[in-house]
Amino acid sequence: MSRATESGFPPDSPFVDYNPPRPTDNPPRDRRIGGYVMPHETVQKWAARLLGFEKLTRDQTVSATLIINERIRKYGVRIWNIGEEVGHYCMLITQAAPFKGHLDMPASEIPQFIPGELEEKARNFLLASGVAAEDLTFETWLG
Repeated sequence: MSRATESGFPPDSPFVDYNPPRPTDNPPRDRRIGGYVMPHETVQKWAARLLGFEKLTRDQTVSATLIINERIRKYGVRIWNIGEEVGHYCMLITQAAPFKGHLDMPASEIPQFIPGELEEKARNFLLASGVAAEDLTFETWLG
């Protein structure tokens, strides 16, 4: 009986040197999303305005994107928390497409979406909703 190696395979196995990627190593990202990125604080203020409040409670803050999505879904767009940590950035998504990418992929390797007519309408909608122009940037991210 042969002794297993550190990899768990016997020494004479062709898989001795095979180290499958761990789930935390370079996780895949299967789509590109494009739209207006804004800080989560901006989204919280927007949701508070929609509800007619000066500011949201802690519990309402967690639901800020849900509050906004309920109001904007009729326009064919949605807002999501984006990034690896929830609560930092949100995106009003206007475009999406399948893509074979991975976490930490250089931006230069990700095909960028080009803003068009829908994005112009979305920008005008955001500005009319009280979102400051300096809080809006059109970007392409992996999702």
